[in-house]
Amino acid sequence: EVAIYTTPLEDVYVILAGWTQDGSATFKVLVNPLVVWIWVGWVLLLLGGVIGMWPQGTASRAAVKTEGWTAEPSAV
Repeated sequence: EVAIYTTPLEDVYVILAGWTQDGSATFKVLVNPLVVWIWVGWVLLLLGGVIGMWPQGTASRAAVKTEGWTAEPSAV
């Protein structure tokens, strides 16, 4: 059996390792710091990728026609 307690700073795992002849139990306790932030980082990475690959939905700016434009500055 495994029990997990999660906080923003750490995950604590308590594992029932075994029973002895006299009826007492042996537990293994593991503390893993900052595990939640790994998951938060993956979510942010996924959202950034989706936003970066999202289609614009409008015509490309490079496709705008520039007819009638001149390279000379206008007289002031």
